[in-house]
Amino acid sequence: MSRFFAFPSCLTIAALVGLPGLSAGAATLRVPGQFPTIQGAIDASRPGDVVLVGPGTYVESLNIEDKGLLTLESEAGPESTIIDGGGAYQVIRIYAPVGSHDATYHVLGFTIRNGGQCGISSFGAWTHVENNIVTGNRPSDEGYVCGAIRNMQGGGRIVHNRVEGNRTTGIWLLDPQGVVVEDNRVEGNTYRGIEAFGHYLPDSSAKFVRNIVRGNGEYEVLLTDELHLQFADNLLVGSGLAVAYFASDWDGEGLSGIVDNNTIVSTAGSQAPVTFYGRILNLKFANNIVYSGTDAPAMYCSQSVLSVPRMHHNDAFSTSGPPIHGDECVDGYASGQGNLSVDPRFDEAGDRDRWSLNAESPLVDQGDNRAVGNLRRDIRGVPRIFDGGHGSVVDMGAYEYVPK
Repeated sequence: MSRFFAFPSCLTIAALVGLPGLSAGAATLRVPGQFPTIQGAIDASRPGDVVLVGPGTYVESLNIEDKGLLTLESEAGPESTIIDGGGAYQVIRIYAPVGSHDATYHVLGFTIRNGGQCGISSFGAWTHVENNIVTGNRPSDEGYVCGAIRNMQGGGRIVHNRVEGNRTTGIWLLDPQGVVVEDNRVEGNTYRGIEAFGHYLPDSSAKFVRNIVRGNGEYEVLLTDELHLQFADNLLVGSGLAVAYFASDWDGEGLSGIVDNNTIVSTAGSQAPVTFYGRILNLKFANNIVYSGTDAPAMYCSQSVLSVPRMHHNDAFSTSGPPIHGDECVDGYASGQGNLSVDPRFDEAGDRDRWSLNAESPLVDQGDNRAVGNLRRDIRGVPRIFDGGHGSVVDMGAYEYVPK
């Protein structure tokens, strides 16, 4: 899709000059013009500097630590600027002490491949990973906890990346501190698409918006434990285990926040697209389409579920099976205002947006405007709320129907 990889290097660097803490004397260190290796330029850099990398393939395993503020950026974009880890444990390692909010790093515009465990691994820092292709990172069978992009106990943004073809989880977050995961394509990874959980740090939170996650080996998305989230306008399409799995084994609050305006689809297999497990009482689930294209139910509450989200204005539909399975889910769904179990009538003729709604869909203008939050744009960036012929009411799912 054309929205990825608009890569204005000069504009990006110019914008960074205005960042807090960026020294007026910040330098641009050029690779390979001034330094033959990227690591050599990183080692020579001072806080606020930009390491600007020319086109080429660089077989290196990079370490970024104790720099305070550093930007690592390509001149020409990810297709022509490759960092190849050569099988090293991680292609790019970023480290800062936990809670060190003044450690801010940017990784912009590379292909990052061939890590023995991780592609990019960040611990403790505020790390911004943008406009990259992260692919071909292939850990051993025991290495799944790493992730092609991993952020542990830090903050930052993961935006406009393609994370594909990795033998691991695509994006993996542990105790995220307000991490934003936005407008990424996470496809064809062997293990999971996105996994996030709060475990050691209080007030862990993350925001996932307008991502396309599909064709990954196990779950497309797994969200667990003590985590506050906003999960909105995402498209999840899977054929393995549950497409989206929401769970908490903790005795505390468990998962909290809102899951709204997502389209969650299972195209094969015997598992429900959405599964709830454990304690998730403080999660709101609204304006979503949950579609099973098999005889599996669309939504399932496991026998171990202790509480379910507050569900309203959703559509749960199975082409050949029951829409809901599990007493807690059946009762919670039936008691929620505006919940439906009807064929969404996707726009199957659409060349690019197979899971958008057509003009005859019963889900157009059937959501709840109060659940949209502050996003106001669908997965394509189309403004919400658009009158589809029944009033100025948000549609269910990731796509807002716009009359032609």
